[in-house]
Amino acid sequence: MKLWKGRFSKAATSSADEFNASIEFDQRLYKEDITGSIAHAKMLAKQGIIPQEDADLIVKTLKEILADIEAGKVEFTIESEDIHMNIESILTERIGDAGKKLHTARSRNDQIAVDIRLYLKKEIAETDHILGQLLDALAKLAKEIGTELFVVDDGWFGERHSTKDGLGDWYVNEGKFPNGLEELIKEVKNMNMKFGIWFEPEMVNPLTKLYKEHPDWIYQFDNREGNLSRDQFVLNMTKPEVKEFVFNMLDHYLTKYDIDYIKWDANRPISEPGAKNLGKQERSLWLKHIEAVYEIVDKLKEKHPNVLFEACASGGGRIDLGMLTHFDDFWTSDNTDAYDRLFIQNSYSHIYPIKAMRAWVTDCPNFLSKRVIPMEFRFDSSMMGTLGVGCNLLKLSEEELNICKEKIARYKEIRHIVQDGKFYRLQGNLVDNDYHVFEYVNKDEALLFVFLPQSKVGHRFTTIKLRGLDENKDYKFNLFGQDIVKSGRYLMNHGLTVKLEGDYASLVLYIKEV
Repeated sequence: MKLWKGRFSKAATSSADEFNASIEFDQRLYKEDITGSIAHAKMLAKQGIIPQEDADLIVKTLKEILADIEAGKVEFTIESEDIHMNIESILTERIGDAGKKLHTARSRNDQIAVDIRLYLKKEIAETDHILGQLLDALAKLAKEIGTELFVVDDGWFGERHSTKDGLGDWYVNEGKFPNGLEELIKEVKNMNMKFGIWFEPEMVNPLTKLYKEHPDWIYQFDNREGNLSRDQFVLNMTKPEVKEFVFNMLDHYLTKYDIDYIKWDANRPISEPGAKNLGKQERSLWLKHIEAVYEIVDKLKEKHPNVLFEACASGGGRIDLGMLTHFDDFWTSDNTDAYDRLFIQNSYSHIYPIKAMRAWVTDCPNFLSKRVIPMEFRFDSSMMGTLGVGCNLLKLSEEELNICKEKIARYKEIRHIVQDGKFYRLQGNLVDNDYHVFEYVNKDEALLFVFLPQSKVGHRFTTIKLRGLDENKDYKFNLFGQDIVKSGRYLMNHGLTVKLEGDYASLVLYIKEV
């Protein structure tokens, strides 16, 4: 049966039938099509549009058709083109004219829209469940490579299936976490890892329940339409009720769950600086907004003293000394390209402490630069700060996972030098090749980081003069497989000769006072 069959005097060719038919792929909508049709038939009877006995017969037969499809007793045909016409044809064959009443007062578009929505609702729930299982698998891999803190990023809450929804509705999404967060947290803790989670407390999406109930909670002007950025508005944190809401929400999670780390994000600026509640002080809203953030974090830390807070804002948008007096560390930049980070981390180090600098190893090609950089170089670059891993561990090869394990183990041995030592930006003789050289010194230990992003014509070595050593003491190290002992005076005045080869070559040299 074809909807358009009566418009032509001759039958279509088989190739035309195959071109028009969608049954090969939309047959997966059979359950949703029948569910929607049953609901529609019941509505028609309830409204008196069709007799109750016809509706009952339609419903009974549709349920029988559903059972037959699932038992493999129904064969769909190209002749009926799609799942909608296939099921209607089968229904009409079985009950006659009563079946033709099924789509009374129902457009074709409505039928398609209902089927697709029901199908997507089911698929999203199943996908969310699979994602929950993937999180468990990720946690196990994270433990295997030596991870100490497992952080769940954006997407775990509300109807957060995209950036358009979720912010403000801070409840655990049951589709993604059917058993709540407890199950994952318990598994993480059983593996002796700490647990962290992402929040963007100062923001709200227009589609959320929070915004619909409190549209006056955002910064706005009465005579100007608000501008969305990243599909969100900024909450007016200068309002006592908003500040109370944010504090209570975070306090609830920190009280109910065993959370060790909060990644506090903020992904857009204030574009409509309207806050009538401030009266004549409205122009000071930026200051008062940040003071509200400070106050909330301070109160949370007082009540939950073992929880660490990371300041993140579209990357490093909140890196400042004021923030550092309340937060524990910074998300340095969304640009995690290992080569670019040599410059970013260098600039950061002129003002801010290395210990507060989050530095992550992420996947390649990098999502911004599209560069493909060896895993060794990526780790060495990130080991210059507080090391983190943001790779999809499930996609890494066994070789790459082993590199992760080895580098993380090595970082644990040297992080006291990186995080608590003195930091030096060094220069070798940079003729012909652009070496990037950095040094950390902590008491009787030192680390030398050497990077060569690209070898150039006329490749030469570089001589690096170290700093911060005791010129009267001797130091030992192993360079390219050779055990060497040199005095502090020699290393700081004559220097150390290093030659790396190829592109994206790197070296991390441990130096110990004898």
